[in-house]
Amino acid sequence: MLKNYLLVLLLIAKVSAQGPCVLGTVYVSEGHTSGDPEDYIELYNSGDTDCSLEGFQLDDNESLSDFTFGEVIISSGGYWIGYEDQDSSFSSGLSSGGDIIVFADSEDNYLIVTLEPSQELDSVQLSQSFNENGEGCYTNPTPGAQNGECITLTADENINVPKYFTLHQNYPNPFNPITTLNYELSNSSHINMAIYDVLGNKVIQLVNSKQSPGFKSIQWDGTNSQGEPLSAGVYLYKIQAGDFVDTKKMILLK
Repeated sequence: MLKNYLLVLLLIAKVSAQGPCVLGTVYVSEGHTSGDPEDYIELYNSGDTDCSLEGFQLDDNESLSDFTFGEVIISSGGYWIGYEDQDSSFSSGLSSGGDIIVFADSEDNYLIVTLEPSQELDSVQLSQSFNENGEGCYTNPTPGAQNGECITLTADENINVPKYFTLHQNYPNPFNPITTLNYELSNSSHINMAIYDVLGNKVIQLVNSKQSPGFKSIQWDGTNSQGEPLSAGVYLYKIQAGDFVDTKKMILLK
């Protein structure tokens, strides 16, 4: 009995001795948006010691309101796998049309990786793997194991290219203070996207660059070009891609 009690104390001491993880040493190493297996996020500890994820957060936007880690230890060279809507995991689904994963420490420092639209190859729904710098590529799914080799898709294999230019309604709407704007590009174009007030005054430029075809996403946090919070009200977001022009309304709450 005493021996078992001492063993429990040793185990408790070992767990409590784990220091907090360091953001960047522990990072998002893989994301999967659809297919089999379902949505999952993989974290990898590249450090030399086990560490605690307590207080770290995961979300698909910078509000960081989805999932906060409890007392979770990730071993040196080990992985944490979270599947959507499972116990002690995230619940905000990852969009197959493209999304982001925000991974933050307990002091709200965060790293963001970008998920490109999901792709399928030889009946396998590919995942996307990342290094410590957030650089990613398509790979075969390897949850809880070393990432596979990068896969480069040919034009014929890249089946998830939109047929038309499309601007979607922002989500959520109304919003406070962050919303996501999704749009689709059927071919490479110079994209100009900006936010305007109801009087037609430009408040911020969101995109002004050439982009490749695909499903695109950008977030707006309700601030102007100087980073100042805007007052509640109706705002317009406008996209121009070659001859394609579209404008939609959104409502900022306070």
